[in-house]
Amino acid sequence: MNSVSPVATTDVAKRSAFRRDIQGLRALAVLIVFADHLLGWPIGGFVGVDIFFVISGFLITGLLLREHDRTGHISFRGFYLHRARRILPAATVTLAITVVFAWALFTFDRFTRVGLDALAGLLFVSNWRFAAVGTDYFQADGPISPLRHYWSLSVEEQFYFVWPWLLLAALVVVARFAKVTPRRSRIVAGSIIVTLSAASFGWALFQSVDAPLSAYFSTFTRAWELGIGAIVAVSASRLERLHPASRSALAYTGIALMLAGVFLISPATIWPAPGALLPVIGAALFIAAGTGTQARGLWMFTNPVAVFTGNVSYSLYLWHFPVIVFASALFPDRGRIITALIFVVACALAIAQYYAVELPIWKGGSRKGYEKAIRLPAAILGGIALVAPVLVASASAGNTPVPALAPQVFTSSHPNAQTIEAQMRSAIEMTTWPELTPSASLIGPDLKVGAWVDDFCLAGESTSEADPKTTSARCVYGDPSSSNTMVLAGDSVALSYLPALLQGFPTWRIHVLTMQQCPFADVSVEKGDGSDHPACNDWHQWVTSQVAAQRPDLVILSQSETALHRLKGSGTPETVMASGVSRAVRDLAPWSGRVIVLSPPPNIKNIADCYTATSSPTDCISAPSDDYAGTITALNQGVNDADVPSSSFLDLTPLFCSGDVCPVFADGKIMRADTSHLTENYSRHLGDAIHELIQRPK
Repeated sequence: MNSVSPVATTDVAKRSAFRRDIQGLRALAVLIVFADHLLGWPIGGFVGVDIFFVISGFLITGLLLREHDRTGHISFRGFYLHRARRILPAATVTLAITVVFAWALFTFDRFTRVGLDALAGLLFVSNWRFAAVGTDYFQADGPISPLRHYWSLSVEEQFYFVWPWLLLAALVVVARFAKVTPRRSRIVAGSIIVTLSAASFGWALFQSVDAPLSAYFSTFTRAWELGIGAIVAVSASRLERLHPASRSALAYTGIALMLAGVFLISPATIWPAPGALLPVIGAALFIAAGTGTQARGLWMFTNPVAVFTGNVSYSLYLWHFPVIVFASALFPDRGRIITALIFVVACALAIAQYYAVELPIWKGGSRKGYEKAIRLPAAILGGIALVAPVLVASASAGNTPVPALAPQVFTSSHPNAQTIEAQMRSAIEMTTWPELTPSASLIGPDLKVGAWVDDFCLAGESTSEADPKTTSARCVYGDPSSSNTMVLAGDSVALSYLPALLQGFPTWRIHVLTMQQCPFADVSVEKGDGSDHPACNDWHQWVTSQVAAQRPDLVILSQSETALHRLKGSGTPETVMASGVSRAVRDLAPWSGRVIVLSPPPNIKNIADCYTATSSPTDCISAPSDDYAGTITALNQGVNDADVPSSSFLDLTPLFCSGDVCPVFADGKIMRADTSHLTENYSRHLGDAIHELIQRPK
């Protein structure tokens, strides 16, 4: 993250002295974040960001208060120039190099997104961009941005854009009625920050349950974390009088709370409130313990290695995530050697940037500093350049799988399905990329089916009408005068089958009744961000009423495999889902000629992630997940339990995988626009096969 230059003056020298323990705390924070992103361990490593927030709130507030004590005012020009010198150079260099690498390595669509992410990072609005993209179901499962970590930097800078103005305004108002002394300025600052922090924490408690993904990125739900650090800064004069024994107790209690957060908190914890209280309070206690005089026995935080790591922590934070994302794209199945090299390269880049960019602009450069910026990183990167070709070759060779092909499951009465099975086997055996349709450079949300992208037929999205039910009134396809009628119901995965049905049943009229993240099964679910989805329950009842009114010849149902782990209620997911499937089939069957449940396409690797300038098709193959296997079991069991003669379940897995190996293309056609949704092109390609399977089931 960032650090702040201490202001040394004679009257506040004791308070503004260089805090070696805080540098060590920075080292802990950046290393656990790095480890979490690189290794997935420790499970709560993401709390390092929360520790950074507390540090920043403490240092910036202390800097502002000391300036006001010294001069009687706060220089906004000086403050923002200082922030710009400290933050912008390193952040901009990282952004620029990341964009160049994205251009060289990624598809055009993914490069474009990285460019937009870089612009958001430069303007310090990354948190709002990633909140918008993450909560946009249209793009939620897109490839990971190498600049996603810039969200936390944006939160800090947005906080600092407002906080000095609020502080000065309050001090000016107080000055009209009484002389502003250092003690009064701290009372005023403390009152404001306590009020703001309490409001922020209260809002975070609400948002963490109601809209957890937005809460994660929001400045309003994170401000209290910086506020806790600011409260410690406001209390500095009192903390300076702490007894040495109390300091040690505070420091070790703080360490214990932070470590508890690192190892006990998980992504399932309600976040950021109240979950972040543990590391935030721990960091605050640790910082408070060293205010005035450093607590004893903290050598693990104050030794030269820890302090140096803290010094370069900002650049290390900036570089670690792009290096991980780019290396993962180049080496999808990276082993220990590549993992170790990721750590080394990120550290080398951080050290180089610290000496060549941060220090010269922040504190003024020197020849010795530039030499340090070159020697060690250049030696490390030079060694990597020498062994890189060998590593690339060995990694590529190791990525070629030996697929375990399952026997054909379709009979001679399904010639189109058998043809696709053969195309699947051929795709798995390819070691070089064929000419793809559409081009891999165009992969992205726009390649999802037109009924979603252009016609907005996925009810419940922001692009749909305010009343989701009015969406379905205009989403009727095929021959409008046909006496053969079909209803397609379910979620976005069901909608992705529409081109196949239009291809296979060209003379039919097809009415689309789909809602985002709402399975056709009669179950209660959460949305992907963990928030409630009450509209889905109403939708189930409304779909049944529509089918009863229309009396279609055929009802086609499908749903995403992700619905299995978004279920609400007790019982095993497969059992709960099977019961919901059974209820839905029994509710719909009396009003239709036949009810057909189609298995969803299994989630696979996003080709935008694994298709690079150096990859091969084998880098993109994957196996069906446990959720997919559970979904197939639940759908099949639910249809059987419904015991409706006119209903059946079609397992379409062989149209997407050969045995337990799933490619990203077949017959030169890219299958998915992301990880789960069919492209318009491939869905249409399945039309004849799905038609014959429905007409002549196994």
